[in-house]
Amino acid sequence: MLQALNLLIGIVGVFAAYSTLVSTINEIWNTLRGTREVYLWWGVARLVGVRDRVPGGWGIRGAIRNVMRRVHQPPAGYRDEPSQLLAALFGHPWIRALCARDDTSRHPPHIPSDIFAAALTDVVMAHGLPPSHGRHLDAVVVANVGLPEAVRRLPPGIALTLIMQRALQRSGGDRTAFEAEVARTFDESMAQVTDWFKQSMQWQSVLIGLVLSAGLGLDAVHVGNVILGKANVASLSWPPPWVAALYDRSGKDFWLSVAGIAIMGLAAFVGPTAWFQLLTALTPLKTSLTALQARPAVGAPTGAGSIPVGDRPAAVPPTGNVLEAMLSPERIRQLQAALGVTPSGTLDASTRQALRDAQQRLGMPVDGRLSATLWSKVVGTPCVP
Repeated sequence: MLQALNLLIGIVGVFAAYSTLVSTINEIWNTLRGTREVYLWWGVARLVGVRDRVPGGWGIRGAIRNVMRRVHQPPAGYRDEPSQLLAALFGHPWIRALCARDDTSRHPPHIPSDIFAAALTDVVMAHGLPPSHGRHLDAVVVANVGLPEAVRRLPPGIALTLIMQRALQRSGGDRTAFEAEVARTFDESMAQVTDWFKQSMQWQSVLIGLVLSAGLGLDAVHVGNVILGKANVASLSWPPPWVAALYDRSGKDFWLSVAGIAIMGLAAFVGPTAWFQLLTALTPLKTSLTALQARPAVGAPTGAGSIPVGDRPAAVPPTGNVLEAMLSPERIRQLQAALGVTPSGTLDASTRQALRDAQQRLGMPVDGRLSATLWSKVVGTPCVP
């Protein structure tokens, strides 16, 4: 039981460390590629009502990038109203201030809902105003535009118009309540986008985990053998075991390595948080099981030739004397007969007192313990247990 638990803890520890490494590589890779900002942009585009559809699958990031280029750098003479609103929103000073770099081709990886709601309200209120009114913030002040009028100017039938109409109805025209409704809608929409992003990260972790496991030769089967002591750490060196197993006619080691690599990919999919939680739960269990196995069983012998604790007379404490432990009941009865006590076959209290009397009479140290010299003088024969 304890050996199986040690194996489980070892495997879980390896999975936790491995998934942490994979997650770190995945995080660095997606940060450099700007994946978060791409997904955020696409979530806002859906919210505004950009009609370009992005196919699912491995090419989703590239497809979103193409839509972003068409919106922010449209062909000459072409830009529909939802795309204009989207470009204006991401060009708002409050949104631009969240970008890590002053680059018009990059977008912020995160937008707080209150800032998004305030910026979108500015964009909606400035939409459709004559160019002479200038930029968003000045245009709203100069034209003294109200929320109902601004919402009526939005193009009909797009997602943004429906969201603005619902927010206007629930807020009663109050801008603070209107922005709170927009912020709530934004949070709900971004929750779905976050789920998509997490799923994409998980599958990327599986891919990275499989590649690392195959390249480094770190498969779960061989790791388990190392933990059990059936293989040494050198077996995990290059070339990986699955490469060498390709030349095995039976193919058994090859498929074991493939299974081990697949398990490592699954461990990366689960993620480090779950593995560390499991490791935290297993560690106290191992401590308790180790303490339970170390505890002596009730009635178990405490030493060679000794009497179980439950059967030993209460008045007779254990002495730790090797000679006494080696004596058979017959030899103890022989000693008791020489001492003149009842022959019980055990060194009971009356026998101990008789030994003390004999030691005092013979001028020996009085401790009630039997020695070879005392046996010879009392019984008259050499001590043979």
